Amino acid sequence: MKKRLPLLIALGFGVLLWKTGVFGLMASERVLTFRFPVSYSEVRWLELQVWDGESLLSQQERNVQGLSFEPEMKLTLARGPHKAIGRVLLAGASEPQSFASEFDPGLDDNVVLEMKKP
Repeated sequence: MKKRLPLLIALGFGVLLWKTGVFGLMASERVLTFRFPVSYSEVRWLELQVWDGESLLSQQERNVQGLSFEPEMKLTLARGPHKAIGRVLLAGASEPQSFASEFDPGLDDNVVLEMKKP
């Protein structure tokens, strides 16, 4: 048993690293912060989408009476190219404004997305 103990410890450590996605091979939970170039107090409606190629990973819609913070979304993402799309309806406007950002979360747990007009 003493001879197998180091092997079992190494195996357990390897499984722990693999499951937690430390090497970036596995998807892990990320916090995406959407930074829009608009007056947050004027926001009346907001839609957030995150895409992986042609697949919609997550979508959120919110009716608000102004934002007091940058909108966030928690999402399980793997490394690689993704696209974020946001639509914002401002007070007094008849149509929402669209914004987009292409990003790769890499190994970051918190990703700030600078949203720009497409």
